[in-house]
Amino acid sequence: MADEESPSDKGNSLRQRARERLGARGTDVSVMSLEDTQALVEELQVHQEELAIQNEELQEIREALERARDRYRDLFQQAPVGYLILDNHGHILEANWQATELLGVSRGVVEERPFSEYIAADSQDAWFLHRRALAREGGRQATELVLAPAGDQRRVVRVETVPEAGADPDQLRYRSALIDITESKQDEEALLEGERRKDEFLSLLGHELSNPLTPITSLSEHLLNYWDQLDAERIREAVLIIRQQSHHLARMVEELLDLSRVKQGRLILRKTEVDAREIARQALDAVSPRLEEQQQGLQVELPEFPLTTFADPTRLEQILSNLLRNACKFTPAGGTIRLSGTREGEWVVLFVSDTGKGIPPEHLSGIFDDVGQKPYQDPNSGGLGLGLSLVRRLVELHEGRVEARSPGEGQGATFLVCLPAA
Repeated sequence: MADEESPSDKGNSLRQRARERLGARGTDVSVMSLEDTQALVEELQVHQEELAIQNEELQEIREALERARDRYRDLFQQAPVGYLILDNHGHILEANWQATELLGVSRGVVEERPFSEYIAADSQDAWFLHRRALAREGGRQATELVLAPAGDQRRVVRVETVPEAGADPDQLRYRSALIDITESKQDEEALLEGERRKDEFLSLLGHELSNPLTPITSLSEHLLNYWDQLDAERIREAVLIIRQQSHHLARMVEELLDLSRVKQGRLILRKTEVDAREIARQALDAVSPRLEEQQQGLQVELPEFPLTTFADPTRLEQILSNLLRNACKFTPAGGTIRLSGTREGEWVVLFVSDTGKGIPPEHLSGIFDDVGQKPYQDPNSGGLGLGLSLVRRLVELHEGRVEARSPGEGQGATFLVCLPAA
């Protein structure tokens, strides 16, 4: 291999070529007049200045290109959207900061790795179809993928990819934008879930309202058609059933209206200083016929000292009545309902416990949800499942809290209501 030419050799060669060109033009500096020599020197100085100006302009252009490159690099790295540059095989050649955040790795780790390694199994087919569309159709292609970063939550991204010419004309590179749409997808799923639960609730509402309406309607028709043929006892039994079912229907409608008022901020509390023991006894009086009917035992443990709180008496009775009715509903005949209360620091605490079917641990967090019966409940138990939701809303309006506890299914449950002590 021949030795490379040194800078001095290059300079001598260039000078020799210049001399030869001057000789070809018939220019002999040695015989030039003084005026010609001065003109030539001046021309050389002008050329020298021109070269200097050109060098300055080239330097400015190079600096501008470097600044533009730096701006592009900053925009690329700091963009709020993830960007990847991929080779023809789907390997990552370059990734900006947001892309590495979405993939859950550092830039040094991600480069040269297949992008498919960071795609969830259920999105691999979508990625394959995306690449095939790029190969067949070119242009801009888009798809949605689920990324599964190591040790992080899954992210849903919209991927938009366009081809670009690489250094080798025979090889294509691809630019992919990764747009994080996880939150919008979650909002969309939440909206769909809300619609589904609303539909379930409307179906349940129609079913539950028809339950008391059916005996009310049928018994009313029976009384009208056969009044002269019925004795007083049969008439009394029919009227009692109609009254019972009417009260049940009215209570469901009132729960619906109350929950609607609370959620719209239209329910007004009329607070006053009350003894929670007295309110608890009124709630017991309201549900005692049901306790007797279902042959359930009752234990009341209230202290001798007042449990004074600042509350709306009507709504506080409604809270406790709903909790007691809920305990009755899920406690079999022969079971026990327990109502107790105490004062703990700055709180009045009331407990409603039962020996009923209990609540599985996985359902405790959703026990006060607004819509529909809870998943662990017997769909034939009756009711809209709004009682506990209304309890939570009313307790929160009183600046208190309500909590459900249960050792597990078949082991009973306890609901405690904490209200600020007066």
